[in-house]
Amino acid sequence: VTRVWSELDTPVGVVKFGRMPLHWGSGMVWNAGTDFASEYGDTMDRIQFTGKAGQVYLTGGYEARVENFIGENDDYHGIIGQVLYQTEQGGVGSTHTYRTTSGDSSDFRLYTGDIWASAQLGDAYIEAEFAANLGRGDLDTGENNLSIGSFGGHIQGGYTASPLRLGLAAGFATGDANPDDSSIKTFSFDPDFNIGLMLFEEAMPVLEASTMNDTNGGRTSDAVRLGDGVSNALYLRPRVGYQHEESFTADLYLLAANQAKPAEGFEDQKGYGMEVGTDLAWSPLMHFELRGSAAVFLPGTYFTEYEHSSLGGDFNRPAVGGRLIGAVEF
Repeated sequence: VTRVWSELDTPVGVVKFGRMPLHWGSGMVWNAGTDFASEYGDTMDRIQFTGKAGQVYLTGGYEARVENFIGENDDYHGIIGQVLYQTEQGGVGSTHTYRTTSGDSSDFRLYTGDIWASAQLGDAYIEAEFAANLGRGDLDTGENNLSIGSFGGHIQGGYTASPLRLGLAAGFATGDANPDDSSIKTFSFDPDFNIGLMLFEEAMPVLEASTMNDTNGGRTSDAVRLGDGVSNALYLRPRVGYQHEESFTADLYLLAANQAKPAEGFEDQKGYGMEVGTDLAWSPLMHFELRGSAAVFLPGTYFTEYEHSSLGGDFNRPAVGGRLIGAVEF
């Protein structure tokens, strides 16, 4: 059991308290991880109240993470506020979080603001979300006068004229040309905000064999440069698909991405690469679903021009991956 919380309905609103999942909007910043392909999920100890006035929902609360890692001064407290206008055809809202650390020699404050909107327009839909992190303070690690100023966002839309499905998504997350200074500009999406099968999903390049020998060159995973979650990136993801009634869909997508801000001196390693893949979904029975995905990843200059201090280079080979998920939802 990872989450236990209570909900109390009152004549004026709903009170929640306990260790509960966090989700907002499209899941770009706060993602509960309830999708079958999710691997993490955001959870928080929180007490909150949500009141409703017509189609407008107002939420306020207090949250705390009092013991992240034992022996580490990484505890923090925060307050949250949300306003959301929601209908069956879409919604628009904003959430704001202000957090402070509580260590012996740390004094760090971080504000996160997020705006989300979506709309269903007949056979078409559109969704957008934009967020910012702004912070300043000192950490127990001895890093003082740190500042955070990072921004990210995405927009996606689609159109269905059965059996044809069309879609387009684009997003950005700011980067930092000098990651070693006291000004942090890199923005990261939630790792459960999935846009591909391998790119921003799997640690790459991973060339670690179960047994290192001359044939595989003694490769290890020390050269990993990219892992979970969109970060320091500009991406574009068009897709085209086919839908048979409501039980079967097939989509072909192209995901291309570059760094938003390459590190100083490495401007020639800007391109992350390109992923071409397909997603299949079949739901023959109520509450049961099969999903299949397959993709080919073609590495860009971020990998092909990279040389590790001990492993060297030659990270230019395409990667092929696949995944099959069978799920019963209840």
